[in-house]
Amino acid sequence: MPRKTNATAEFGLDPLKTLFQGIMVVGIFAIAGWPLFNEEAREGAALAPMIMLLVVGVYMGFLLIRDLRAGNPIIAVTEEGLLDRRQSETPLPWAEIEEIQVRRMTFMPGLRVILRSGERRELDTMLLQGKAPQILEAARGHLVKSERDEAD
Repeated sequence: MPRKTNATAEFGLDPLKTLFQGIMVVGIFAIAGWPLFNEEAREGAALAPMIMLLVVGVYMGFLLIRDLRAGNPIIAVTEEGLLDRRQSETPLPWAEIEEIQVRRMTFMPGLRVILRSGERRELDTMLLQGKAPQILEAARGHLVKSERDEAD
């Protein structure tokens, strides 16, 4: 059930991307797990690639379950700050954010949030309806306002 926020922009799971990821996870487990349960397949299969494929499947499954458990919206741009429900139930205040960058990784698109303390936070946008540049655009006005308030 969607949670109520005072968000200026909300980004939830994309049902099609989520379904595709779920199908991929099941497919990976079926392909990699088959030799573990079938003696004929085990004789012709190399064990190392199957184990590596299972590790990838477990990681993809973890990401999927994490996002499903967080509920919609996953990322919200609010007056108080940037909220990623997978990391916290409270928004990261704008005053603590130094910069937000689009992370350009083909298989793990997202945002890199650089805090004034030097700490970095990664926000995964792979399964979201919005893309990283859209979230950045929604946050930009709040960042500028925060910088102006700080300068005053």
